[in-house]
Amino acid sequence: WKTLTLAPSLDYVEHAYDDAKYRRISAEPCIDAVADGASVQVRLQYVPHGGQGEISAKHLERYMPPMKRMTVRMQGGWPEGQPHQAELSLDQALWMRPLPELSGYSTPIKGLWLCGPAMHPGAGIAGASGYNCAKALLRNL
Repeated sequence: WKTLTLAPSLDYVEHAYDDAKYRRISAEPCIDAVADGASVQVRLQYVPHGGQGEISAKHLERYMPPMKRMTVRMQGGWPEGQPHQAELSLDQALWMRPLPELSGYSTPIKGLWLCGPAMHPGAGIAGASGYNCAKALLRNL
């Protein structure tokens, strides 16, 4: 396997979120894992701040071969949020990031432009929102 996502239904995701919301360690966390053979990068969504690495590793082993010989890097437990600054929900996706009124990189405040990971195309493409913001700014000079 190279990638694995453990979030099989909306109910599953909601229960994982509820656990984090009430500062509980979820027995069924939402997990994204990417492996390259020798190591695995694990991203946890909706976990209490401080993480839950050992529990998540045991949870992952139910779905894949044991990770005893792999280097495991965990990310998760961001206080009051998640690393991408805006949820990837339908009303905040693609060109509507972080919300439709701010999707063109400009704001109602004169001279304030937004180009962080909350903007289109999102946190996964380094520098793209800055490039898009610069192009929009130059068009408006």
